[in-house]
Amino acid sequence: MNSKKFTLACVAVFIFIFVFDLLFHGVYLKSIYEQTNGLWRPEEAMKSYIAWLILGQLIIAIGFVALFTKAFKRGGLIEGAVYGLLLAIIFIGNLLIWYAVVPYPSNLLTNWMVGTLIEMVLAGIIVAFIYRSKAAVKTIDA
Repeated sequence: MNSKKFTLACVAVFIFIFVFDLLFHGVYLKSIYEQTNGLWRPEEAMKSYIAWLILGQLIIAIGFVALFTKAFKRGGLIEGAVYGLLLAIIFIGNLLIWYAVVPYPSNLLTNWMVGTLIEMVLAGIIVAFIYRSKAAVKTIDA
């Protein structure tokens, strides 16, 4: 394993996930979360759990990159997008299970599914870009 690329990809995916989630959940979905505030911890309490949130995103980034390095050897950008799509399908399945047991509004579920799809596909492209083959780099530089 190329530890330099692995570390770079983990850091890149972590930063992307952190920023994407901050904007997606903290800005775009803020009004829906305010309408369903009975489902969530109070905002002040959430702040005391920020380390858990960051740890979770870091674990996702490391697992995301590790799986890519084992399953997707060629590293093309389209392959990265496909990889992200496949993981998004798994995450969306989990969202549907949670929807069956937690009273989330359907518009929140729909937004989460679309956001997950976008986030995972883009994260897959990021990893694929970092792991792209030398032949692909020559094609891009040409």
